[in-house]
Amino acid sequence: MTAKARARDGVTDRTRSVVFELPAKPAAVSAARRALLGCNGELPRSIRDDVLLLVTELVSNAVRHGKPGADRAVRVELRRRKRMVRVAVFDRGGGFTAEAPHAAQDKSGGWGLLLVDQIADRWAVTPTASGTCAWFEIRCEQ
Repeated sequence: MTAKARARDGVTDRTRSVVFELPAKPAAVSAARRALLGCNGELPRSIRDDVLLLVTELVSNAVRHGKPGADRAVRVELRRRKRMVRVAVFDRGGGFTAEAPHAAQDKSGGWGLLLVDQIADRWAVTPTASGTCAWFEIRCEQ
């Protein structure tokens, strides 16, 4: 975990970070949840369940859609500011594209991004130089 102060228009905004990598295997989903629960209060209680649910969905997508290989990893970054939490999940896959989520889906899977869309204040899935980044932001009380 790191902490840094950023000056913006004379205001100091403290950003705290938790960053970790996990092997891109199904066990990464529960490991990511445990890691976030163990990060010493960085995850506000008021949004904890929502953040854990959305992390479950994004890490699951990263494992499922990431490029196969023995060295595959999923990177999770949590950034906490005074009134906002941002979580980004990175994988080395390039084949995943986010379709516009809609509630009229008629299948047992594929609901993760609909949950992200309904719960997060902002979110996106974007390509990176080495794969894909799926992120979300949720506002919270101090």
